[in-house]
Amino acid sequence: MSVQTRRMDRPVELSERYYSSDDPLDRVLRPDPHETPDQRSARLMAEFEAKQRSDAIDEMLRQERVAQKKKKEVKILLLGQSESGKSTTLKQFQLLWAPNILDAERLYWRPVIFLNLVVSVRRILECLSVRPDEEARPGTGSSAMSVEETYSRYAELKLKLSPLLQLESVLLNELGAPADFDSANVYDRTSPLPGASGHKRDILVRMEWQERLAKSKAARGSRGPGLGDRVAFADPGDAGAIISACRPELQRLWDDPFVHAVMARRKLRLEESSGFFVNDLNRIARYEYIPTDEDILRARVRTIGVSEHRFTPPSTEREPAEWVIYDVGGTRGQRPKWVPYFEDAQAIIFLAPVSAFDQFLAEDRKVNRLADSFQLFEHICKQELLKGSSIILFLNKADLLKAKLDAGVRFNKWIERYGDRPNEFEAVANYLKGKFVELYKFHRNKVSPRDSRELYVHLTSVVDIRTTHAIFQDVKETIIRDYLRNTKLI
Repeated sequence: MSVQTRRMDRPVELSERYYSSDDPLDRVLRPDPHETPDQRSARLMAEFEAKQRSDAIDEMLRQERVAQKKKKEVKILLLGQSESGKSTTLKQFQLLWAPNILDAERLYWRPVIFLNLVVSVRRILECLSVRPDEEARPGTGSSAMSVEETYSRYAELKLKLSPLLQLESVLLNELGAPADFDSANVYDRTSPLPGASGHKRDILVRMEWQERLAKSKAARGSRGPGLGDRVAFADPGDAGAIISACRPELQRLWDDPFVHAVMARRKLRLEESSGFFVNDLNRIARYEYIPTDEDILRARVRTIGVSEHRFTPPSTEREPAEWVIYDVGGTRGQRPKWVPYFEDAQAIIFLAPVSAFDQFLAEDRKVNRLADSFQLFEHICKQELLKGSSIILFLNKADLLKAKLDAGVRFNKWIERYGDRPNEFEAVANYLKGKFVELYKFHRNKVSPRDSRELYVHLTSVVDIRTTHAIFQDVKETIIRDYLRNTKLI
């Protein structure tokens, strides 16, 4: 029997696993062949203990690497009520730090934008669907068109636009809307005033809607969404072809002063909503339309679930290498889902849509949206789990706030505590900033009395790329500074 066979038939000593006759160093370290049984036992025990210590050190180093990697992550939560601008903020981060991903998904936003446009047109037509005796055409005289003739004309226009309205259910299905989503009832019709007073329901789709579109295109043999395939729409049933065919009627509808007069009386302010593209009909209602970065930022779609995105911004060795940003739904029904994400969050970016001071929640038409933002922000400041987190406040949609105030909308009509202060943008903005800072200090001092961090406040319009990216640089510096302080690196 060979030596190799004999070694397999008996227990192999620990020393035999490490020493080779071919290595001079191994010959030096090899145990004395004349050692006594006691010496051999002591040697084997020492080798065993050394192996245990080595394994323990390896495990400790592994755990340190895992911990170091975790420390190199910054966890950020985007919080705020529905339609506050959270998803747009997330897309701005993507545009700044992962533009290649946004570019690869560009064509997938095309049906979303088309759907936004169709929903807006439906709301306008519903606003016009009133009894002829309820409205009179402004500026009419004896020779003016009669009320009946006016509404007969719009009924005919609605008929011509019926192929476009039928696209709604097709696009919702393509995006993966839930089966129980009523595409023919996109907003609440229970209000006595159709159109404007009824609240528009969000376009609700599942989190994996982009993946669903990719699979659908692949199944039809379409090429991918890369920029080299910009004009790859050979399907005559494509939404772009139908919308393009309806463009003259759409433009006639939107250019009609009577339509805008009816919308104004019924307080249908589509321009204030995300996903408003009617002003861009001539550019978007075309067969070869490709969404721009600005279009993607303005597009509105609400997903079911929590969205997690990872970014790797430029950083130094001491700074976090990866940013993990979570976008959680802002409706009242989704807010309980926020709490599990509070733990280990380094920063909260809270968005308050300040232009919504004269609007009400979709879930509760008695609750003012600005008042709800104050209550929601107060709830965040009270959270024990967030006492170590930096809080950054975006007073968002500041451009729309200024436009409203300039148009004469009285802020104190809706926020009585504002009193007789000037109805001017700067005065209102300072008032809002002061109220949020006051809430922050009061509750932060209770939760974490020794925390000297201030509330970082920014007036924002997150659909504006240039100014938002400048603000993001300030936000990045703020978060990194607090991160380094928390990790004892400064």
